[in-house]
Amino acid sequence: AMEFAPTYSPPFTVTQGIPKQDVVVRMTRGGTLRGRLGNQKTGGPVTGAVVTTQDNAYVENPLSALLGAMVPRTTTAKTVRTASEGRFEIDLVTPESYQLVVEHPNFTQEILKDQRVEEGQVTEVPAIYMTAGGVVRGTVYGVDGQPVSGASVNMRGAAAGLARTYQATADATGRYTIRRIAAGSYVINATSSPAQLSGDPFGAILEIKKSERNINVGETGEVTVDLNLGG
Repeated sequence: AMEFAPTYSPPFTVTQGIPKQDVVVRMTRGGTLRGRLGNQKTGGPVTGAVVTTQDNAYVENPLSALLGAMVPRTTTAKTVRTASEGRFEIDLVTPESYQLVVEHPNFTQEILKDQRVEEGQVTEVPAIYMTAGGVVRGTVYGVDGQPVSGASVNMRGAAAGLARTYQATADATGRYTIRRIAAGSYVINATSSPAQLSGDPFGAILEIKKSERNINVGETGEVTVDLNLGG
């Protein structure tokens, strides 16, 4: 309903051949999330950033991206942009615990978890400071030692609580670049393009294992990591 937060009924069971009656959904106006984004380097506001609400336990990965809206949720999915002073406000939010995902083309993605929304109340989100992040670049080599064009490069957080993932595709000379990476420890690997693998999943798994490396990325700066599909 227009002036209410998305609202869900209590759980109930459907039994074949028996009509289910008296399912009641009690609408709520929910609460509000309010906060501000700042530039960690300058202290100034960050405008035009996209702030999205997600389930508190949501982890972005290929499976969650594939399932998308098919996954049941009891939270409100909303997206807003920060205004001129870096401020944002999200209203009509179903009471629950949320994580906020913040994205901007000039900064690394930021994730703030455990933001509790209560009925009829405003939750003041702690200030979020954006960083430019680090850069990882390098070249992907094949078993013959030659650069591999079109190779897929994948990077995931290696530490608990660092659920971010990054992807890149190598150019015609085998070179790749990943920008705006949050500081932390990561595992990085590469595979040949699907056309080069000819649909062989075991070949892809073998390349991942052989090329896999552990790296550390700082708040700023650049890390060079060459990956070899032959180990």
